[in-house]
Amino acid sequence: MRLPDATYPARGAFRATMGSGADLVVRQGVQFLVLLILARLLTPADFGTIALLAVYVLVGCVLADAGLTTALLQAKGVTVGEVDSAFWTSVVLGLLLTGIGVAIASPLAQLADRPDLVTVASFMCLTILSTAVGQVHATMLVRALAFGRLLVIGLVAALLSGAVSIWVALEGGGLWALAVQSVAMPTVAAVLLLLVSPWRPGKQWSRNDTTSLIRRGRWVLAANLVDHGYLRLHTLITGVAFGTAALGTYQRADSTQQLTTETTSAVVGRVALPLFARTSGRADLLRAGFLTGIRSVSALNAWAMAVLAALASPVLMVFFGEQWAPAAPLLSILCAAGLLWPFHVMSISVLYATGANRQVFRIDLAKKVAGLTLLGVGLTFGLKGVAWAQVGLGVVALVINGRTVQKAVGLGLREQLSSVAPVFALAGIVGLGASAASSALDTEPWIRLIVVVPLSGVAYLMLAASLRVRAVTDLLILLRPVSNPPPSGPAI
Repeated sequence: MRLPDATYPARGAFRATMGSGADLVVRQGVQFLVLLILARLLTPADFGTIALLAVYVLVGCVLADAGLTTALLQAKGVTVGEVDSAFWTSVVLGLLLTGIGVAIASPLAQLADRPDLVTVASFMCLTILSTAVGQVHATMLVRALAFGRLLVIGLVAALLSGAVSIWVALEGGGLWALAVQSVAMPTVAAVLLLLVSPWRPGKQWSRNDTTSLIRRGRWVLAANLVDHGYLRLHTLITGVAFGTAALGTYQRADSTQQLTTETTSAVVGRVALPLFARTSGRADLLRAGFLTGIRSVSALNAWAMAVLAALASPVLMVFFGEQWAPAAPLLSILCAAGLLWPFHVMSISVLYATGANRQVFRIDLAKKVAGLTLLGVGLTFGLKGVAWAQVGLGVVALVINGRTVQKAVGLGLREQLSSVAPVFALAGIVGLGASAASSALDTEPWIRLIVVVPLSGVAYLMLAASLRVRAVTDLLILLRPVSNPPPSGPAI
């Protein structure tokens, strides 16, 4: 029996984007608040150690997915048998991979140079099973663009897991606080998804349906493995080269940049795949959707990256504490890489929507080989060299993605860059102004943030309005349920 298609897209991308945005912003916001507290209770070495212990866990979560969820999202229609098969396959894989993780917990602890942490490493592997149990339910809600339910689930999971982790830290649990949070959040989310989702797993597991889904998603799995494998290898190499404390410092800079970049990009990118999949036969619609998406996301992301780079030191000191001040130069560098992240999100969404899964794997493999090469060079220059290697990888990825999108939908890299060039220039000007203003204010870091951030935002919007920057106009239109006719005059 074929499940009914979602009716949400007919109501327009606005409601979907707002629902997705609210879900991500609320969940990320709660996690950020929890992180602010934990960063003051724990040490950089604690964060670095957990990052090393999580190397297998995060790869295991990708393997448990097996590309099944993306195959379900890409399909224009799915049957009950396909969804049931995806669920039970994920659960079995999750159980198997969790068992393997427990078995190799000792080598994982040795990797972090902490053989006493075998129990922690074993406990963290439960994340794989919890994620596997909930991911198909979450996928069905995403297919329906039912982000309101996902918002409630994400909020409750973030609050409960955050509260428990803070309690563990206050009780002197050290890095156990981070381990508990990593397991508690997907576990709570999985339980809530089972309770809230209108879909219930049945007994219609089918080898044919499973094989079909895996065949459709195999290149997605391969691409995800390459992506996550690269990230985990990057963490491993950095940790071994510089130690857990230095790794924790680098991770703080990287996660702070990603918190902003991935949230702004994912708001549109999360909606893009199911919507693009419904227009995959229309190259003109895909081109228009890509340009609107990249302009809209970049309008917000470019300003955020410019201001964050300019105010890296006061941001880290105010939110995380003085012990994280050494991460400031790294954060400023990584913001340059974050500037290009929206191109990656939208490019991959378009390629997946057109069914070019194998192509995604190939270009991802090429990018990661380039990334490891750049990392090898960057290591000789310390942590700053590692950060600059990420910037170099962003440029390489931009070129590779751009050429691939041109072949897929006829949209060249020059046209892509031209669509966001005005907003990049505008953000650069505002960022320089924010840096100068922060340096001129010889006062406490929190005062500089309170003064400079709002002023930079106002300056950005005023300049965008006076220059008729189209990217900002697209963003404002996307944020309105009803679009008013734009004022006359050319837009850049």
